Amino acid sequence: MRNFYWMSVGILIGCGPKAPDAEAFESDSGQADIHVSDCETVLITDPENNATDHYYRDPIRFFLSEPDPNAQVITDVQGVTSVEADGRTIVFTPSQPLAPSTDYRFTLDYCFAEPEITFSTSALGTPIGEGVDLENRVFSIDLTSGKYTVGEGVGDLINVLFTRRLLFSLETINVDSLDVLTAIAENTCADSVQDLCARTVNVDDIDIRESPFFTKDILNFSFGSHSGELRFARFAVSGTITQDGDSIGGLAFEATLSVDEISQSIPALGTPDEICTYTANLGVACAECPDGGWSPCIVVAAEHIEGTLVDLDLVEVEEAGLAEGCE
Repeated sequence: MRNFYWMSVGILIGCGPKAPDAEAFESDSGQADIHVSDCETVLITDPENNATDHYYRDPIRFFLSEPDPNAQVITDVQGVTSVEADGRTIVFTPSQPLAPSTDYRFTLDYCFAEPEITFSTSALGTPIGEGVDLENRVFSIDLTSGKYTVGEGVGDLINVLFTRRLLFSLETINVDSLDVLTAIAENTCADSVQDLCARTVNVDDIDIRESPFFTKDILNFSFGSHSGELRFARFAVSGTITQDGDSIGGLAFEATLSVDEISQSIPALGTPDEICTYTANLGVACAECPDGGWSPCIVVAAEHIEGTLVDLDLVEVEEAGLAEGCE
């Protein structure tokens, strides 16, 4: 079994998506022991009590010290209460997205106690302003800057793979869809310089029927990574454009990666079997890829990523290494 070299590389790269950590959240947020009853305790909530920036499409979560199968969320918002696999996380999923810039109140009815949180949603979800022209606007995204929702145990691996910022230009905007041109930045730190040696990728028919929210699920997608390109068996992305069109919030992705591709992209990580053994020890099991063509695959997902507007015109590059300006 290799002593995985990429762990030290990940440290040099910097930060990456952070996984939810109840103990860290408890001490950092000051929310510990919202209510102590004769049984379990509400340790933390998401959003925090009195938060003012809750993303309008996120669920509401109460994290308990012990499972309570009878816990229910009380609110005048239509939705469904569920319990995550750990039995200690009570989730309320609204039937429709919450309204932006709006105050809300939620109560958890559990073990004869009813702790309450109030919060406000952020402005994300407000319709794009009249007269705002989005075409040819270019955004820069650091895919390692959010919070992991799936595969947090292999975060260092993803940090190594996604050493470049993703650049994308809104090319054609229709009533129900938009087309974008994607590229990668020149290096880890530069977010406004396109790497002209890397191939660009056109992604068409991104769903904007719920504008300013957009979503796209792509099969067999290639993206610039550590050294060259990395293919994904599946890559799903969503986010919300701000009212002024100057940024994107609530960005989330779910990526299904071929372990064979990872091994070929960065041989220092080891063989596919070695990578699968390592990720399994971190709670991320390898499984058959969606199309059955690449096997095995791992799935990672992150949310709460931001896209920033950059002053840049992307150049379409059809073949890597051959564009004018490639050095």
